[in-house]
Amino acid sequence: ISNYPERIKYPGCILDKKWDSRLLRFVYYHLNSAKQDLYINIKVKNNSKKPAYIKVINAVAGPSIDGLYAGHKATKRFFKEIINDNSRKVRIEPGVTAQLAYHVLKPEKVSAGIYDLENLSGSDLDFKAFIIDPNFSHVSGLNDEYEKDMYMPGCFDSFEKEMVVDYECSPLVKEVPV
Repeated sequence: ISNYPERIKYPGCILDKKWDSRLLRFVYYHLNSAKQDLYINIKVKNNSKKPAYIKVINAVAGPSIDGLYAGHKATKRFFKEIINDNSRKVRIEPGVTAQLAYHVLKPEKVSAGIYDLENLSGSDLDFKAFIIDPNFSHVSGLNDEYEKDMYMPGCFDSFEKEMVVDYECSPLVKEVPV
């Protein structure tokens, strides 16, 4: 989960992580407080010697001045994509980095997105998400000199939740007086 800080001031790395599980979900919500457009860029690198296959389900919203609307719209679109099984399969050749997202962050507006990724081939992959300045895109992702509390994503071992609920349905109501 990436929304801290919620306000993005300049380019930098949000998350650079070895993708060490079958499933990965990346959720972001950021307001651009810079004076120019910035972009959220999401990339996956295949470190394997064979092609990697990943399943991608995603939804984005914004930029919008209404942050609540952007978050709600991305979530609504995401669940619609899941219900309609609108996934895409991405093939990544050995040693190649594939770009999965390039989402604009307009000044003083919020952009939000949800990416649900599945490593179908069990390949050795790296996941990287960063904020870039399009005028300096080739170096924007290199800013990994973090300030205190700059771009601190929340990482969780699992995003699946199972809940079992038992309902006591006795005694049964046989009639209701009117």
